[in-house]
Amino acid sequence: MSNVVAQPLASPGRFGRTLVRRRWAVITGGLIILILGGLLASGTLGALSLSRFEAPGSESRLAANELLDTFDVGAANMLLLITVQEGTLDRPATTLQVQEVAERLSKEPSVATVETPWNSPGKIGMVSADRRHALILARLPGSATETRSLMAELSPRYTMQTGNLSIGVGGGDEVFRQVGAEAARDFVRAEIIIFPGVFLLLLLFFRNVAAAVLPIAVGLFAMISTLAALRLLASATEVSTFALNLTLVLGLGLGVDYGLFVLARFREARADGRTVPEAVAVSVATAGKTVLFSGITVAASLAALLVFPSSFLRSFAYAGVAVVMFG
Repeated sequence: MSNVVAQPLASPGRFGRTLVRRRWAVITGGLIILILGGLLASGTLGALSLSRFEAPGSESRLAANELLDTFDVGAANMLLLITVQEGTLDRPATTLQVQEVAERLSKEPSVATVETPWNSPGKIGMVSADRRHALILARLPGSATETRSLMAELSPRYTMQTGNLSIGVGGGDEVFRQVGAEAARDFVRAEIIIFPGVFLLLLLFFRNVAAAVLPIAVGLFAMISTLAALRLLASATEVSTFALNLTLVLGLGLGVDYGLFVLARFREARADGRTVPEAVAVSVATAGKTVLFSGITVAASLAALLVFPSSFLRSFAYAGVAVVMFG
């Protein structure tokens, strides 16, 4: 019975052969980037900013800036919802309690203006129809990061039960402060849950520890390098904290997705009788092209967000393009 010898495939591309020949230089370079990136990435969370859904340069934004500069008038970004437990707001004792809360709030150094149903009677909607609920409106000047930092101090102090009143704190900046804090916690929680789960699934699929670890390692490399890049970008422009979540999801997702492409092609080449260096070169020359064009497509799609003036949307473009580049 004659032996069947696997016929050699077409010679892999020059790039793949070069990577195999200089694999230790590639590995060393990757480790250096990983270490430097890790040092930079450690301070990324503190360097990122909270942002509002605003379009700098728009007519509404220019009008708001003019009102603020000329008349010191601006939209309220802190709301106190007053709820009367018994009776209505028309009772003199209850009215006095609400006014005392408003006066206390107005004396806060970080609060610029305070409006109540009594000092702004022309404003509609500050008192409910049943006269049991009222709003106190306050404005905290500054950027989103500054005001939400102040809200972190004020919100617990004014969320309370006092006398006949129940007081809750709200407003756009308070909502997004809580959302941002939850997003940061979710980032850590997701890492703890996702990575072991993905590893187990890859281990079941590949039946090999090294093969299961490789896609996750690629994802981690992309994530850490992207966090380092975001920190550098944050020193020159505003980068939203929500870029962290995209970095985690996209970094791990692309690492596993592209890793499966390359590893599947590697196993096929080995099954055809290729040596390990030959199989690596073939994988880079074939599956590597798929990964390259897919990455370019993803990066180009996310880069379209750069045309928007909102720093919130641009931050997703920064994170997405960086993840693809490093992945």
